[in-house]
Amino acid sequence: MTEAVVNILLLEDEPAHAEAIRRALEASDLKAAVHVVGTLREYHEAVAVRPPNIALMDMVLPDGRALDALTSLPDACPFPILIMTSYGNEQTSMEAMKVGALDYIVKSPEAFATMPHAVERALREWNMLQERKQASAALRESEERFRTLYENSTLGLYRTTPDGRIVLANPALVTMLGYSSFDDLSSRDLIADGFEPSYPRGQFVEMIKKEGEIRGLESAWKRRDGTTVFVRESARALRGPEGQILYFDGTVEDITERKEAEEELAYEQSLLRALLDNATDQVYFKDVNSRFIRISKAQAERFGLRDSAQAVGKTDFDFFAEDHARPAFLDEQEIMKTGRPLVDQEEKETWPDGRVAWVSTTKVLLRDKQGQTIGTFGISRDITKRMRAEEGLNETLRLLRQAITSTIQVLGLTVEARDPYTAGHQQRTTILAEAIAREMGLPPEKIEGLHMAGLVHDIGKISVPAEILSKPTTLTPTEYALVKTHAKKGFDILKDVEFPWPLAEIVYQHHERMDGSGYPRGLKGDDILMEARVLSVSDTVEAMVSDRPYRPAQGVKTALAEIEKNKGIFYDADVAETCLKLFREKRFSFPV
Repeated sequence: MTEAVVNILLLEDEPAHAEAIRRALEASDLKAAVHVVGTLREYHEAVAVRPPNIALMDMVLPDGRALDALTSLPDACPFPILIMTSYGNEQTSMEAMKVGALDYIVKSPEAFATMPHAVERALREWNMLQERKQASAALRESEERFRTLYENSTLGLYRTTPDGRIVLANPALVTMLGYSSFDDLSSRDLIADGFEPSYPRGQFVEMIKKEGEIRGLESAWKRRDGTTVFVRESARALRGPEGQILYFDGTVEDITERKEAEEELAYEQSLLRALLDNATDQVYFKDVNSRFIRISKAQAERFGLRDSAQAVGKTDFDFFAEDHARPAFLDEQEIMKTGRPLVDQEEKETWPDGRVAWVSTTKVLLRDKQGQTIGTFGISRDITKRMRAEEGLNETLRLLRQAITSTIQVLGLTVEARDPYTAGHQQRTTILAEAIAREMGLPPEKIEGLHMAGLVHDIGKISVPAEILSKPTTLTPTEYALVKTHAKKGFDILKDVEFPWPLAEIVYQHHERMDGSGYPRGLKGDDILMEARVLSVSDTVEAMVSDRPYRPAQGVKTALAEIEKNKGIFYDADVAETCLKLFREKRFSFPV
């Protein structure tokens, strides 16, 4: 390996001295390359072009003193400098060293001859000096990093003694424990006032003596104001030459928020367990594939399981028949797709053994803390007893309604038995009235009431003598007045009977007219029930298209002309228009 050349800059204005020094250096083992300049100006120019490994400078030069040049240099010169002079003393030496020279040489033939040794010594000292500077700078940098870390760390850092004194504590620990300064904290006696009573200082000391260190120890400390801070601590023992413990160095992390969150979570879990263990309804959580995550005790018992954990990972298909499991699965997938809950839906549960039950179910979307869908949550209440009771009640109501219908039909037939010439009038009137009502979109309950009212709307004619009802000639005013009483008589017959519909009032009003010209009360407009308005039109049409004892049938055209002529006068305009539409556009006709 080739030895490096030592570049030496020689500042000497005496040619003889410069030549002697150059020859000595170039003849040595230094492999020196000597560049000679005679003035300070030339020196500065040479340094600017190529800084040397070392500079030899005469004290007095034509354009100034070397010491003045050194004074103007930066504090950290990049190469060593040796000062040479023919006249020197201790004061001059100190002055040269003070302004940055590495050494001081008094000119003499002997000094010129031994100059290579002086240069070698200077280079060794310079390298050692640079190494010390680098080490010192590295140490300062390391100390600064440690200080920055120590001062700004969010972890608490400390050094304590076995007898409970706090030697060091960083600002994070001071703040964590509720003190205003380290001096304030350092007065705290850890043995007497360090940990919560449930975790005394002595236990910490015994653990660290035994193991030499502690990692991740969770404990409770007391703040200055007496409140508790939960911490996670790691520490190690620093020992002396004879193995005795001198200090405990440690880090402390405040985990109070985490502990409080854990306690809150534990409380919420206890509430959930209480709900799942004691709720009489079936409670269940499912994942995005409708697999059970967790179920209540009541749900487990319904499934015939000893432990609710046995349901985890299973689906409704593992417990129910297909015709219940499939719709339940599709409902849950729809909830997760749309986010819309399913509320109080009555579901029929079918079991593989053929059992049938009914539940009222509510299901909602289940999300995680980030708002992502993770499944569904549901509650189902057994309503089998209620549904069976409702089925029984509905059957009773059906039979009762059937009985009412039969009774009304009997009453209608009773009237027709006394008035054979108008036989079938009530049935045909009812058929047309129902058709009008359906075409108008009246509610089902009104249509049903209209049907019943139509079958008995002339029941009051029971009180009219049969000979008047079947008289083949025109009635006298007195006879007609008697016939007109049938609306009131019908009301009187029906008013005290409880029906689901206002039959008595419909019968009472079926001869009223929109302009108030009808009878028996002269009602008009909105005072007349909609059912009575429909019955009024259908009664008029049916009467005109049928034979009467005193006249033959007048035909559909004549009847419709009557309705159209008095539409909005005698008859409700909407009802009349609907009746006309049925005959003219929809080809309505009475049954033969």
